[in-house]
Amino acid sequence: MLCKDYRRKEKYHNVKFDFLGYLFQPITSKSKKRSGQFLGFDCGICINIRKKIADKLGELKVHRMNSNNIVGIAKILNPMIRG
Repeated sequence: MLCKDYRRKEKYHNVKFDFLGYLFQPITSKSKKRSGQFLGFDCGICINIRKKIADKLGELKVHRMNSNNIVGIAKILNPMIRG
């Protein structure tokens, strides 16, 4: 599957795609070797997955957890994060 980036100037049907909870899409990046920017291809967390995580944290009421410190909250969340 070919996707658009700075080397491919043609028009492509696929510009971005989801894979294993990550969204791969073209993104403007700053060049380290040359001055200016270029269109690269990078990934980030998928919007649907981000929403599911936020909903789950809302169900757990993390903002109301009154554990003594962050370590206590981490002990509660670690089993869920590990899967």
